[in-house]
Amino acid sequence: VGYRANCPFAYGQLGVTQTYCGNPEGGIKNIRQAMSVRLLEPPPSEIDALAIAYRDRTDLDISIKAAEEAARIDPSYVEAQITLCSDHALGGDLDKASAIARRILDTTPEFSIEGYTRRQPYRDDGTTARIAAALREAGLPD
Repeated sequence: VGYRANCPFAYGQLGVTQTYCGNPEGGIKNIRQAMSVRLLEPPPSEIDALAIAYRDRTDLDISIKAAEEAARIDPSYVEAQITLCSDHALGGDLDKASAIARRILDTTPEFSIEGYTRRQPYRDDGTTARIAAALREAGLPD
């Protein structure tokens, strides 16, 4: 009754969980809520989580902007680069996707799609397969 939770970590984790469980709409809502109650600038991981939720909702233009912001805040945060790479490949811009794939391999030569997708806890294997296919199309190694 009048109580409103204000823990950005809890909202963020709920949003990430919802996204991986196939509810990117709920993920977007809760990650945005986390950002709205956070006192400091959100970390790149939270911005990238928002980008992932938008990608999974197929709003690639918004996902690209969020992933670019996460990469701007921390250029060494490879997860944002991976999201950007998949966004561009899914959107059909293989030139940009391939350029980002080369950057990923320059900074993380041990990167593999299999290793990446193994860490993604999607409930729906189809989502994981779609992302893996996009990364493969961009030129990243299996």
